[in-house]
Amino acid sequence: MDEIIENGIGDAMKFIVKEFEGKPIHVSFDVDSIDPENAHATGTLVDGGLTYREAHYLLRKLAKTK
Repeated sequence: MDEIIENGIGDAMKFIVKEFEGKPIHVSFDVDSIDPENAHATGTLVDGGLTYREAHYLLRKLAKTK
């Protein structure tokens, strides 16, 4: 999370996509990673998680890698 804060989510995704280019990516996404302000029904409430916008961005970018 520190790297995302320091470099921005866009740069983090560029690094991930480049690192795994040409390789299959399996995504396991836990709703608990989203800030409880945006995911009220999560079982583990931890402030400071991803916003809805960030989570959506990450999944859209990963989906584009096919």
